[in-house]
Order: sequence, then structure tokens, then C-alpha cells
Amino acid sequence: MKLTPHEHLIKFESLDAYPPKVKPIVSRSKNGCRKRKKKCDEKKPICSTCSNKDLECIWPKNPRDKLPSDFQIPKKHKHSRFVSVVKFSQNKNVDSQLITKDEQNYLPTKRGKSGIIEPVDEAESASNNREESPDSNYCLDIENRPESRTGFQVDFFSHFTYDPEQKFLFACANGFIESVGPQYTHPSLTTSATFTPWIDKNPIMHKIASACGCSFLSWQNPDLIPLSLEKYQIAMNALGDYLLSDQSDCSSNWVGAALQLMCLCAKGTNNLPKSAVLNLSQSYKIIKSRFISSKSKSQIMNGVHKHISATKQVTGDFHNFYPEVFGTDNLTIDIRNSNLDKYGSHDFDTIFEKMFLESFVYNYSVAILLSESHKYLPNPFEVFNNLRKALKTPLFNCDVAWMNNPVFGASLDSFELVSKASYLIKKLHDPLMLFTAKKLYDLACFYTSPVIPSDIKVGSRKYKDLRDSVLMSEIVAKSAKLILKKLISMEIKVDDCELQKDLNSILEKFKLITPNSKVKAIGTFPAFIAGTVCINHIQKDMIVNVLKNIGEIMHGRNIHSVLEALQIAWGTSSDCDEIKTRGLDILFDKRIMSKVLL
Repeated sequence: MKLTPHEHLIKFESLDAYPPKVKPIVSRSKNGCRKRKKKCDEKKPICSTCSNKDLECIWPKNPRDKLPSDFQIPKKHKHSRFVSVVKFSQNKNVDSQLITKDEQNYLPTKRGKSGIIEPVDEAESASNNREESPDSNYCLDIENRPESRTGFQVDFFSHFTYDPEQKFLFACANGFIESVGPQYTHPSLTTSATFTPWIDKNPIMHKIASACGCSFLSWQNPDLIPLSLEKYQIAMNALGDYLLSDQSDCSSNWVGAALQLMCLCAKGTNNLPKSAVLNLSQSYKIIKSRFISSKSKSQIMNGVHKHISATKQVTGDFHNFYPEVFGTDNLTIDIRNSNLDKYGSHDFDTIFEKMFLESFVYNYSVAILLSESHKYLPNPFEVFNNLRKALKTPLFNCDVAWMNNPVFGASLDSFELVSKASYLIKKLHDPLMLFTAKKLYDLACFYTSPVIPSDIKVGSRKYKDLRDSVLMSEIVAKSAKLILKKLISMEIKVDDCELQKDLNSILEKFKLITPNSKVKAIGTFPAFIAGTVCINHIQKDMIVNVLKNIGEIMHGRNIHSVLEALQIAWGTSSDCDEIKTRGLDILFDKRIMSKVLL
């Protein structure tokens, strides 16, 4: 029998109808879980439905029990991916006695106004953070780039945030730590990759992370401010007691992470500047014990003496009147780029140490200006000479060298100028102050910002991020010029044409930085210095807007202390009747600077 063509393809007679589905008959009683007002499979202690939905399983004592009339079925939480997250042990005790029941559902929302507490969906909030993360759209072509960030990223599940204490840890990992990462850098050098893994290290780190998270949330929820201050003090006491006990690991990495997080948390809570300075002082002890050997100190000392004899002829014996605080290796004030050809190893300790050093040096650089801080901190000439090689040594082969500086970015050299200029304010009566200020001023005048490679497409996200870092380096260098010009000519007024020229340059560069760019996180100091020489409402309004934008980015209440100091400088504060200091002169007034937290 000859088949028609279609029968070679399909045999219609072989297509039988599918048998109907038979619904299994399961006998259920009325004694199952009543959480969702549905029958369940009656698996105890948690039925399958509640287990899958992350719900609390409620079993009636007898079949006739009914749910309360005001019972509401909890909303279903969808699983979402988050950026910088840590899986915490369930068996560790946390201090939940300090949190009230009313605080447990509070998270910040983008739509919420400051001062209003609104319960939000955690998954939605974290998804929004994910979209804003610089790691979520990383577009660099980097050699030796790790394929994944195993160990730095773990998924949060919806039940994780039911505990109010865990909400603060969540906010620390996904909010606070991310907000203090200012630069476009290698993924392994981000604050999320280097600081987040320490959150679950021990109970002390739990307290510190909780304080940081509470501080971060208090920006939009002012009712949490008293709790954030209390948590900060608890964490500070716990860390201080541990350090005083002289444990064997007081110089370990987790202690360094704890000290830097507490220093940043002090800014978030607008705590006393002295607490941040003490954290930095302890951090430098760790750095000296681990990174500065006696051999390196002697080598630096010899190099400095050669530099001094070759560049400066001083009447009389130089070291006879050279003060003790300058008396080691402290006059090598030229900013130089070392020709380093050795790359560091890519292990976690080395990467964290890089972040730890930069975090310390940045916070140290802006803290020097605070009143009496020089009593607890080393001088910047010593710090930069000891740490310059470590700061300049790259760990990864990135598009530009400064991407290996996760905090400073392109601004490392300009912050060296600023820190040294700030230190000279504390040494007004030193014989070498004027000479040092003039040499630093020459360096600031001829400061050359780093160049973005021509092969990076103009207008791309990569180009914008790198350009923002370069603009910030120029802003910081200009702010150093303002300080140094004042030190050289103490009688100079804020309406001086040179000061106004540098101020206008700073304001124009702030305008060019991408709105809400995280690089502004290191712009508090130069914005404050620029604000002291503002003379008209346009300049003042722009500085205020810049500082408020920085506060929004970092959720840092220390911005309020900066604005209050500027109001005194502008003569618009209620304290102006008592304090007559104006303009750049406030930098020399201990009454004002002792209350500023940069």
C-alpha cells in the first residue's frame, strides 16, 4: 500500500487522547495549620506551605479554635538578590533588649521624607540598592579579574530581617558600608568586598555593625538617633575593653576593620570628634606594628637627610632649631610617584590591608584640622613617608593606576598636600612653618591631575566615573592652596582675587561631577575649606547644596556640624555675638574646630 506524503511525517491514527488527571484523594482533618486559613498537609512542627513561604506555623489547640477577627495574612516576600551581604549564624546571641517592638519594621525609603518612619518591603528596598551599586554594572576590562566574589556575597532570605537586630546588620552591609565606598575601583577592592566579611567575625563586630546600621537608618528615621548614639557607645566600650585587655590579636585585621568602621560611624551619628581621633590613633599603632619596620624607618631617615642637604641651606645648624615633631623624616614634602614594578599578592589579607591603610590615611588627613587632634595623631610628613610605597603599590592591572586606590582614587597626592597644610595650622609658631608652607604652596600651584587614557570612550559610564575622580583630585588640591595661602599671608582677606579665583574653580568642578556620584563622599573637607572663603549668596548656596548632597549620599549627620561652623564663618549664626571669628580664620579657632567632624 502506497502512503501519501503526509503519512511519512505524522501518523494521525497513533495520536490517542491523554488520560484525564486523577486528583489524589488525601484525607485531612481540621487540626492543621491555620496561618493562611487553608487546609495543610499537617506536617509538624511546620507544614510544607508555611515552610516554603517563610511563615510562622500556627496549630490550634483544638479543632474549634478560630483565628482572631483582626488577623491579617502576612504579605508574601519574594526572594531577591542583594549586593554586599553576609550570612549570620543563627545561634549567636545579639543584644536585642535595646530595640523596641515598634522599631523592627523600619527601613529607609527613597520616597520617604526625613523625619518620617515608614515600614517598607525589604526586597524592594534592597533591589533599589542593587540598581545603584557600582558593582552591578562593572564594565572594566581587567586582567586577572576574579570570575566571582565567592566569600564576599551570600544571599539574604526574607526571614532574615524579621529580627530587629538583624535589620541593623542588613543596613550596615547593604547601606552603610556601600555608602562609604567613594571610588570606581576593582571589585575586590570595594568596601563591600573588604569590610563586609568581618561583620560576622565575633560579638564585638556584631555590636559595631549594628551601631553602623542603626546610624545609617537614623538619617531618614530621626527617632532612631538616640538608639544609634547608645549603640555607638556600647560598641565603643566593647572594643575599648578588648583593646585594654591586651589580647594577642589586638593588631589583627578585624581590629583594624572595627576601628575604621567606628571612625566612620562617629560621623554618621555626629559624635564627638575626639572619639574618631582616638580610633585613628589606635589604628596607627596597628599600622606601625605591622607595616613600618625599624629598617624602613632608618632608610627613610637617611633619604630625608640627603634631601634636606641638597635642597635647603639653613643658617646655623638645621637640626638645632628643627622641632622634635619634625625631627625624623618629615621634610620630604615633595609629592612624588614611585616607580614601582612589583605587584602585591592577591590574597584577602593583602587586599584588606590596602583598604585599611587608605581608609586610615583618608580619615587621618581630614581629622588633622580638628582641635587638639595633633596630640593623639602622628604628623603627616611621617605618615606619608612611611606609607607612600604601600599606598602606591598596585594590586591589580586596571585601566588606570589610581583604580588601585579604593578610597583616594586620583586624589592621593592632593590629599597629601591637604593633610600637610592642615598640620601646619597647628605649628604657627614653628620656625620652619613658613618655609614649609611656601614649598607646599609651590607644589599645589603646579599640581597636575592624572590623565584619563584616550582609549576610554568619552561619555561612557567608565569615563564619567574616572572623570569624577580626577575632578575631585583637582578640587582637593585647590582647597590645599586656600589653606597655604592663608598660612603664608595671615592678613589676607576672603575677597582676595587669588582666593576667589581658586574658590570659583572649586565650585565649577563640583558642578561638573556627576550628580549623586559617590566620589563626593571624600569631598566634605574641600567643600568646608571652600565655604570659608565664600562672599556672596550664590557661592554660599552652592556649598550648602554640595554638603547636603554629601550628607544624603553617606547618611552622615556630621554635615550639620560643618554647616554650623560655616554659618559662623559667614556671620549668620546665632553664636556670632559671642564668636567674632570669620572666614578662613575659623580654622585657627579651637572653639569652632573642636565641634566640627569632617
